[in-house]
Amino acid sequence: MRTMLKLTALGPLLSALCLPAFAQGTAFTYQGRLMDNGAGANGSYDLKFTLFDAATGGSQVGVAVTNSAVSITNGLFTLTLDFGAGVFNGSPRAMEIGARTNGAANFTPLSPRQPLTATPYALYAASGNPGLPGPPGPSFVTSNSPGPLIAATNTGGGPGLQGSAADRSVVGISTSGNIGALGGQTSGVYGFGFSGASLYGTNAYGHAVRGDSGANIAVLGINGGASSEVGGNGGVYGLSGSGFGIGGESTTGDGVLGASQSGYAGHFYGKVRASGLISSDAGLQATNAYGHAVRGDSGGNIAVLGINGGASSDVGGNGGVYGLSGSGFGIGGESTTGDGVLGSSQSGYAGHFYGRVRASGLISSDAGVQATNAYGHAVRGDSGGNIAVLGINGGASSDVGGNGGVYGLSGSGFGIGGESRTGDGVLGSSQSGYAGHFYGPLNATGVISGNGGLDVRVTKNSGNFNDSVAYFENLNNAANSSPALRVVASGNAAQGALSVSTQGTGLIARFGNAASWVAALDANGNWSATSFNPSSDRNLKEHFKPVEPRVILEKVAALPILEWNFKTDTAVRHVGPMAQDFHAAFSTGTDDKHIATVDADGVALAAIQGLNEKVEGGRQKADGRIQKLELENADLKTRLEKLEYLLNHKMKGDNQ
Repeated sequence: MRTMLKLTALGPLLSALCLPAFAQGTAFTYQGRLMDNGAGANGSYDLKFTLFDAATGGSQVGVAVTNSAVSITNGLFTLTLDFGAGVFNGSPRAMEIGARTNGAANFTPLSPRQPLTATPYALYAASGNPGLPGPPGPSFVTSNSPGPLIAATNTGGGPGLQGSAADRSVVGISTSGNIGALGGQTSGVYGFGFSGASLYGTNAYGHAVRGDSGANIAVLGINGGASSEVGGNGGVYGLSGSGFGIGGESTTGDGVLGASQSGYAGHFYGKVRASGLISSDAGLQATNAYGHAVRGDSGGNIAVLGINGGASSDVGGNGGVYGLSGSGFGIGGESTTGDGVLGSSQSGYAGHFYGRVRASGLISSDAGVQATNAYGHAVRGDSGGNIAVLGINGGASSDVGGNGGVYGLSGSGFGIGGESRTGDGVLGSSQSGYAGHFYGPLNATGVISGNGGLDVRVTKNSGNFNDSVAYFENLNNAANSSPALRVVASGNAAQGALSVSTQGTGLIARFGNAASWVAALDANGNWSATSFNPSSDRNLKEHFKPVEPRVILEKVAALPILEWNFKTDTAVRHVGPMAQDFHAAFSTGTDDKHIATVDADGVALAAIQGLNEKVEGGRQKADGRIQKLELENADLKTRLEKLEYLLNHKMKGDNQ
């Protein structure tokens, strides 16, 4: 979780400590330490170096040098700089350093500029310019200079200063009477002082004081008249009558550094006090029979910071204890009688954890326990025989029994409350009982789901539909609000995605709007509604095939139609066919136990069409017969008229 360099924060957050060393030609070696948020930087950075003739302002000298993708570990880096010939002429030089994360757009200058001292100016002497004359080497040297009396630098593999003698090969005496000795028959390093430090060492990057011993104590410090009769084979052993047994100060590195291949890097009897950071590659283990095993006090930053498993140390905040772990526990505590981990805060959280919190005993808080987790379980408790997680609020009684996973009691609010952005707000699991058992209303603003189904059982006898066992309401009154209840079965739901039943008489379900009830299903399966609108869209159908209405009519005419009642509802009479007869006649529907309304409607309409065809056919035959009779009648009329004419003429002739 490395904090990326930000332009708004680089100035005050980063600093570089320069240690230039001599190199051949016009190039020289530059060693530095890059800090990020107060800690040594790690990773790949681009570094830009520019020479100026003044520490502030001034003019640039030569060309800028950019080193890309510089590998930095714990803040340390070493590289070669070459500003070309002629830039070091004896005049003051200050180097401005710009840093950016590898591949970023802009460099951020570090402040202040770094003044270049003696070593790079060896280039000036190497160019043929005369150097300052020096005195011949005396056997005893004195000086009132504020700098070191004798300073030695060796960039190779040998020592900077070496002495050889039977005892105390190198001895230093201060004006206060302090004596420091290096090398001898009995002591690797020995210091003795009347008032100041017996032994004092400073080093910007390496060990200020280092001792190597094959079998005994490498560095032994005694203060305040403490007994020197100590044994053991530790690296550093400090005894003090009143002050610090071991004390170290460092502006950039480790004040006290301990390393061990098999034992503890540091083993302390008594209190350990640190104004800065206590760190360990293998973690920090502390035991105390009576007081705090580890205690940290901090005015504005993290009091105790623990890092394990390669986790990033780029953390912020001002918590009391901060633990990071790549694979194990970030913070772990054990106690036989007291608190394994104890947190206290006057205004914030007593404990704030990113990741899982695991406790073999009890997690308790006077103000309750609040846990949030974006991905996993916010709170998880495992118990072999008792309640795994017990929460009590509002003065509710703590005299509870049982062996549930989570038990919450509340005098006025929620007994159990959980919130989650992506996962489960409250998750319950049980191998034999209920995953969750609640006494009182259950309020959920999200999804309630269960792998073993959702079983809600509550005793209610008010008779008010608002006082129901389960109440679902979507409070969003917008035009496109979601349903208050959705039931989905992912597999083949032989019993239905939603199964509703009543154990008594009355209604199974009732449906309505804001004004009134509009539909109901009673316990005998009778639907009451204003209308039913089954789907009959052509776009939903396929495999069309014409029917023969006259055949349908004949089957309907032959279909037994009876009056009857359902066995479950003897009071209501019905008229209609049996599903077995209907299915045998028309082969429609899912089985011979049901008659779909769409099939009954279709058969009725087809029969009407068949009846219409039959009526139309009879009418056409009758019309033909009438027309034929009319023609025959007209012919008979004509013939009758002729016969009358002949008879009339014959009668007239006889009369004459």
